[in-house]
Amino acid sequence: YQKHGVDWLWFLYQNDLSGLLCDDMGVGKTHQAMGLMDGVRNFKRASSQKSLFLVVCPTSLVYHWQDKLARFLPDFK
Repeated sequence: YQKHGVDWLWFLYQNDLSGLLCDDMGVGKTHQAMGLMDGVRNFKRASSQKSLFLVVCPTSLVYHWQDKLARFLPDFK
């Protein structure tokens, strides 16, 4: 399930499309988005481009994002 979501996001990114991951709470959308962010960063790093990301979420999820980024992608700011 998680890989399918990341693959979908990567397909959208590669084809300059936009989209949403929408499902029940607690099934991994944050992890899927972080997977995409890490993939984009690695893809751009190979061509010496810098990656910038904007996460838009309710304020109640800011600490959740900070915790997950610190745990799984600690070099992200």
